[in-house]
Amino acid sequence: MALSSSFRERLEHMEQTRNQRLSLLQAEKEVQANKYQVLQSKLSNVRSIERRCLKLDHKISSQHVVVSFLKAEIDRLSYGYAAVLQQFRFVHPICRQIV
Repeated sequence: MALSSSFRERLEHMEQTRNQRLSLLQAEKEVQANKYQVLQSKLSNVRSIERRCLKLDHKISSQHVVVSFLKAEIDRLSYGYAAVLQQFRFVHPICRQIV
């Protein structure tokens, strides 16, 4: 049974349209795969930056502890200096003029 030429043309056109759509779908799939790779790379960079930020936060916290310790040490030494100066002034009246 022979197919009519118009029917055959219609089938060929449908096949051509199908192939074009498959080609477009494949191209879209590749575009999506590339976008996924770009997003993965960006996510990796963000995570790396987050890790660096956490390390810096930890370092800052450690430095705050050191600063607090040093301030306490300065206060302790200042108090000790003031106490010694007070005793010295009591023992040596000439030194009462020392600030």
